[in-house]
Parts: sequence; structure tokens; C-alpha cells
Amino acid sequence: MSVDPDTFMALVHELAQPDLKVRLNAIKALAALGDKRATPVLVQLLEARETPVRSEAVKGLAKLRRPETIEPLICALKTNRSGVRAKAAAALSRVNDPRVVSALIGVLGDRDTTVNAVAAESLGKLGDLRAVPILIAIVEDPDRMAPKSELRRWQGFGRARAAAITALGKLGDPRAIPVLIQSLSDDPWGLESAVTEALTKCGERSVPALVEALRSDHEKTREVAVRTLDTMQCYRVFPAVLPLLHDTHHRVRRSAATYLGNCGDPQVVPALVETIDDTSTRGAVALLSLGETGREALKSLLSDATVRWAPILGSLWWTEEPDPRFVLPIMELLHCDDTSTRQSAAGALGRLKDARALAPLMSALQDSEPLVRSQCAKALGRLCDERAVDALTLAMDDPDERVISEALQALGTIGGTRAVGALLHRLERAHKEGHKQGAASRSNIIYWLGEIGDRRAVESLLEIAEQADGMDVREMCSVARTLGKLKDRRAVPPLIGMLQSEQLDGVAAEALGRIGDASAVEPIINALLRRPTVIDPMVIALGNLGDSRAIAPLTGVLARQAYVKYASMKALGQVGAVSALIGYAKHSNDQVRLHAVEALSEMGDPGEEREAVIQSLTDALQDSKSFVRSAAKRALRKM
Repeated sequence: MSVDPDTFMALVHELAQPDLKVRLNAIKALAALGDKRATPVLVQLLEARETPVRSEAVKGLAKLRRPETIEPLICALKTNRSGVRAKAAAALSRVNDPRVVSALIGVLGDRDTTVNAVAAESLGKLGDLRAVPILIAIVEDPDRMAPKSELRRWQGFGRARAAAITALGKLGDPRAIPVLIQSLSDDPWGLESAVTEALTKCGERSVPALVEALRSDHEKTREVAVRTLDTMQCYRVFPAVLPLLHDTHHRVRRSAATYLGNCGDPQVVPALVETIDDTSTRGAVALLSLGETGREALKSLLSDATVRWAPILGSLWWTEEPDPRFVLPIMELLHCDDTSTRQSAAGALGRLKDARALAPLMSALQDSEPLVRSQCAKALGRLCDERAVDALTLAMDDPDERVISEALQALGTIGGTRAVGALLHRLERAHKEGHKQGAASRSNIIYWLGEIGDRRAVESLLEIAEQADGMDVREMCSVARTLGKLKDRRAVPPLIGMLQSEQLDGVAAEALGRIGDASAVEPIINALLRRPTVIDPMVIALGNLGDSRAIAPLTGVLARQAYVKYASMKALGQVGAVSALIGYAKHSNDQVRLHAVEALSEMGDPGEEREAVIQSLTDALQDSKSFVRSAAKRALRKM
């Protein structure tokens, strides 16, 4: 492709500019043009003094993809800058030429481990089997090319060896299979996933070696062999995996159970059933994965008094599709003698979400153990059935705080008229009793009233707000937050009153910002100016109210305390302070500039000031900080 001579020469002249950024952009543009005249120009730049220029020239030559660029790129592999050598090695991965393979094989002995790794990756992409012996040598003995520094050896050769393993996987040569498996027994770098991927790509040819590896003395080799067979979906060799269910290493046992669960063969059921005696859930989870046969086996086990039920019940947390056939046998376990089993059974019934469990769970709220009662309350919340409201209301009088907390949460989750009535009644009673130790419970009730969003709670909350003096701060914070969620304008006066307290002014301002009443603007501004230290909720509230009276206080806040810059900028955008944001986009603080640009992007249509905003964002494209430039690009695309 040939371009206009004037355009080409203009780019060449820019290469002589003192500004490095201009020169780098010119190199990119020359490469993008695809003009053959760019080849000698870029080759000449390989001798430039600055490393970024040489690196960009290498990338440009690779992009041109012309025969005459091959020799310069091969020569770049011998430069004294490791970054340039690495980029040259990466660029040559796209060149299918016999000279390239020989050059890259030579680079595998480079003193820099990054260059080694990139060269190995490129050889894998090229697919030339001449690279197999040297790649095998790296996997077998990476220390032979290790740098003198022990620290660099540990930092770099993990990547170099991983790259060689990945390349061997892409080449798919059977000579590499035993070497890849053997590497697991002397691997200090944690390259199991690279070996698994490489062996998987070798396909069926690796299966005999993997089966042999299942009998290895090294636990990591056994584990990776099982996982690789599972990844390959090679399930015909499952008899060789069965003994590993009783391996001495727990990760091997887990991988074997996962493999057998995925194999889909009913012949593995007895072996998996035997593992149920273990405290782990892996055998039960594998039976669930087997499908119909495995699930029937689990159902039978739930009726067997000699079996440990906890692993089976725990496995139900891992199933995406609850199976109703488990409900009845699990319901029976709510009456067994073992506390942990009753607790696990309640949790499992909540996970299954079957209405048949409603009555047994409500009955189990009278269990002698608080852990069981709390799990039953939690399960009833998962069932989300209004018929449980009365039982959960009684559970709020439980002597154990865990049961009370789960009952409150369950009522909040169920919602509806009856649940709200129960929560309000409990709140009023607790407030009249006024026990100090009940403040956390009252706060919890108030929180769930806000989550339900029923405005019938407003009057009760207002009564509490009017008696703020002497009340627990946590409770008053909950009252303020919930009044904000309910968005009832009757709450504005008491919330304005809370602005007088430094302990409550933040949550009160946040609530007023949610309600959106303009009468709150001046009180929030006064509270903001009165405070020695600014807090985000006040700034955010002023932004949510969107009143221009807040512009001056917000700019003053930024001058006082720059750490609230993000909230202040966003708020200025919400109140329409375009001129202020344009000014802050040129601020000396790079974080202020960033948040000003982001605020200009998020403020919506600036109307008549649109051109000024676009110009400000365009100027920000030349900012000294890359994150400001990136934000400006996103903002301009959005506009």
C-alpha cells in the first residue's frame, strides 16, 4: 500500500522532533500506513539511543510483515537491551521463515529470563518441530541457563519454564509427554496448570502416560494426572482412578472424586458411597454430579442410620438445581439425636426451598439447641412463606441473640403486611422497655423495616427520632438511614434536627439527600461549614439535592480538604457547576483533574456549555497523566 508522499515525509520529519511522544506516535503511524518505504526508516531506528524508540520500531517492522524486515528483526535479537530483544522475539512469532526458528532457538540461551520465555512462546506459535529438543531441555533442566542472581532465578525461570511447557503443548510432539509429567515432581514454581494444558493439547497420545502417572510416588503428579484426564474428558480409564479415592493426600482424593462424578458411569457409585464416612463432602458432591443414579444412592443413604449424614447434607449446598426427592428423608433428620445433623438438616431444607419443609422447620424452632433454632429461622427466611410469620414472631423472644437475629432477618426477607406488623409491634415493645442491651436488636428491626420499604413504619420511627436525646447512637443512625430509604417528607424536620449532632449529622444528611427536599439544602450547608473536618455523606447529599446554592460551599470544601475531591466533583456535576469543573480540569493536583473530567462525563447534557465542556475534555487529552487522558477519551466517546 502506497500513500501520499507529503504525508509520508511529514511523518519522517516528525521522527526528528525532540519530543519522545511525538516520535513514538510517528513510528506507529508509519507502521499503520503499511508503505514499503517505511521499512528502511524503521530499520534505521533500531540503532536509536532511546529504548522506547527501538522497541516501537521493532513492533512497527513486525506490523509491516514484509520479507525485507526479517533480517533486521533477527539482528534485533542481539541488541544489548533486553526489552528490545523480547519484542523482537515476540514479533518473529508471526513470521513463517526457516531462519526465524534457528534464531529463536539461539535466543533460548539468553541471559534474560523474559527473553527466554518470549522466545519459547514464539517457537510454540510457529509450530516447527525443530524446537522440540531444546524446549524439552529447558523443562528438564532450567538451571543450566540460570542467571547468577538467585532472586532473579526464582522470579524469572518459573515463567521461562512455563513458556517452554506451553510451547511443547502447542507443538504436540509425543516426545514431550514423559518430560512434562516428570516435571511435576521437581517443580518449585507451581506450573501444574501449564502442564495440564500442554498434556491436554497433546490429546489421546498422552493418555497411557497419564494412567501410568496415577501410580506415581509424587502426590502432585497423581493430582495433575487425574485433573488432566478430567479436562480431556477421558473417562474410559476410570478403573485406574478408583484407588485414588483413598489416597493419602486430600487434594488427590478430591480430584479423583470430581473426575468420577463427571464420568457419568453408574459403576463408580459403590466406590463413592464408601467415601461418605469421611468428613469431607467430596464423595457426596460427586454422587450428585453423576445424575439420577448418584442421587438415588444419596437418598437411600439419608435413611441409613449407620452413615454419616453431615457430608451428604453439606453437599446439597453445591447443587445448582435442588432435588425435591431429598426433602422427606432430610425432614426426618430434624428429629435425630445429633445436634450438628439437625443443624445441617435445617440448612439443607432451606437450600431446597420446598414448601413441605415449612411445618417441620416451624416446629424445630422449639429445639433445645440454639444453633439448630437459628438455622431453622434462617431456613424459614429462605422459604419466604408468610405462614411462617407467627412462628418467627415468637422466635424474636428467644433467649439466644443468634436466633433473634436470624428471625428478624427472615421476617425482613419475607416482607408483606404481617411481617411489617410483627416487626413494628416488636419495635414498639422494645422501645418502651428501653433495655440498653436491646439496642442492637432494635437497630436490626429498624434496618429490616427499611429493607421492606413499607411506609407504615414512618410514624413509629418519627416517635423514636423525637426522643433522640439519651438514645443509643447505633439505633438513631438506623432510624435516620431507614427514614431516608422510605423517602417520606414527614421525616425532614427531625432529620434536620439530627444535623446538630456530630455523631448523627452524616447519616442525617445522607437521608435528607435521598428524600430530596429543597428545604434541607441550607441546614446541610450550615452543618458542612460548621464541621472542622468534612465527611463525604454531606457532600453527596448536596449533590443529590442538585441545588445551585451548594456550588460555593462545595468549592470551599475542596479548598479545605482535597481528600473529598471525588465526592465534591461529582456533587458539582450534579448541581450543574460546569464552569467550576472546567477550571478544576486544569488543577495542579492530578487526582482533582481526574475527578473533574469524570464529573463532566457523568453530569449529562451540559446544554449551552456543551462546546466548552468538549474543549475542556479535548485539552485533557494532552494531560501529563495517562489516567487523566484515558478518562477524557471515555468522556468524549460518551458525549
